[in-house]
Amino acid sequence: MVCEIQTMPSDTDSNFDLLTSLANAAALDQRKWAWFLQALSDAAGGIKLHLFSQDQTTRSVLSHITHGYDSKYLDSFETYYRTMDVRSSRIARLPVGRAVINRDVLSDEEMMRTEFYAEWLRPQEDILGGGVMVLERGAGRLTAIGGSIRRCDRSRLEAPFVRLLQRLAPALQNAMTVSRTLGELALENRVLRDSLDPEISAILALDRNGRLHYTNSRGEKLCREGRVVQVNWNAQLRFVEPQAQAALARALHDNRLPEIRVSPPFFMPESPRMQYICRTTPLGPDDGPLPWIAPAGRLASDFLLLALAPMARPTPRVSRQPIIG
Repeated sequence: MVCEIQTMPSDTDSNFDLLTSLANAAALDQRKWAWFLQALSDAAGGIKLHLFSQDQTTRSVLSHITHGYDSKYLDSFETYYRTMDVRSSRIARLPVGRAVINRDVLSDEEMMRTEFYAEWLRPQEDILGGGVMVLERGAGRLTAIGGSIRRCDRSRLEAPFVRLLQRLAPALQNAMTVSRTLGELALENRVLRDSLDPEISAILALDRNGRLHYTNSRGEKLCREGRVVQVNWNAQLRFVEPQAQAALARALHDNRLPEIRVSPPFFMPESPRMQYICRTTPLGPDDGPLPWIAPAGRLASDFLLLALAPMARPTPRVSRQPIIG
């Protein structure tokens, strides 16, 4: 393979100022992450880039925003290779905020023995090099940013890219914090509009395939306990009770139809004395920023908000006894 020289990296103060301003803008509008990745690619010599969230239990990629990858390979990643990258489990153990090169995560020899390298990395001009940095970790998920560099460009582009990524770490982490804080407030307001109390409700957000992208602390507790909801090997949320699961599946189906935007509430029993009232709400672009990375920069309308509020089960009526005397 002939390795054509790509653009030289340019880590100047003007580029850094542009990148930090774009990161700040993306904290309020996730569609601007695409602008940030394009500017970062230009500054790093034209490399491929990806901003992604990952489920720490299943080690699968939940969503990603990319720049420079062929759409054919992105489609195959979405349908098959999202769980095949053996670096995922090691990325989950990286310190937050520290940029590292790919071979410090997994050696070249180990990577080249995998199907992911042979069928996905190598056909794309042998993008074995690059780097990655975990931006935040919590509630069973992490967010990270990384770049892919052709093997023949590693000596020229890899180290400058990782240095630039490390320099950008405070700005990127701040953008994630702002986006998550504003997004959580937006979700709580959405739950309030549905007449539920966000202070006592479990709040979860699912994509159109039922994969879990966000939980508040009460939602995370329900997932961890596994008595009401469970998360399968593909990071998909399921109710333990069949009727509640059927209602959730119907809501996910209805959320794809433009003419059906409201699903009726349903109930999930937990014990003889306690149950949850469950409401599903389609999110829209007017619901504010999201506290998670949206796949490929999609709008909030691709997601379904699920809220579960505890309530006492109805007490069966008892016939009154006549009063004598």
